[in-house]
Amino acid sequence: MNTAITKIKTPLFIIIALVVTILATGLFSSTGFTADSKAIPRDSSEVNKRDVQKNTLTPDDQVLGSSADVEVTRKIRERLTRDNSLSINAKNVKIITLKGVTTLRGPVDNREESLFIERVAKNVSAGTIDNKLEVVTK
Repeated sequence: MNTAITKIKTPLFIIIALVVTILATGLFSSTGFTADSKAIPRDSSEVNKRDVQKNTLTPDDQVLGSSADVEVTRKIRERLTRDNSLSINAKNVKIITLKGVTTLRGPVDNREESLFIERVAKNVSAGTIDNKLEVVTK
């Protein structure tokens, strides 16, 4: 047998054995690399407690929308993230569009941001806008 090939195969075999051992022992599961995302606990903030309720729309519900719904949400998000005058809160609001109804949820820094985001949504969508944005005081 060719010794050059044997020298290459040995380190490769060791690397493969180490990877298999690490994966088999579940070493990565404690660092968040799990196949089951439900195993990672949700944030326990009051807002996220509300999101766990079944009657509240969350971004996870967006997958139930049509491709047109997804496109509306994408365009609104794009316009918000491009606007440098908005706070981080405003850029990170939840936007969910289902059956032509766009729901806006989350904290914003002031009423002007809330109204601006609603205007952006109305300019993008021909459907109904449900503004549930909350002004937070610092």
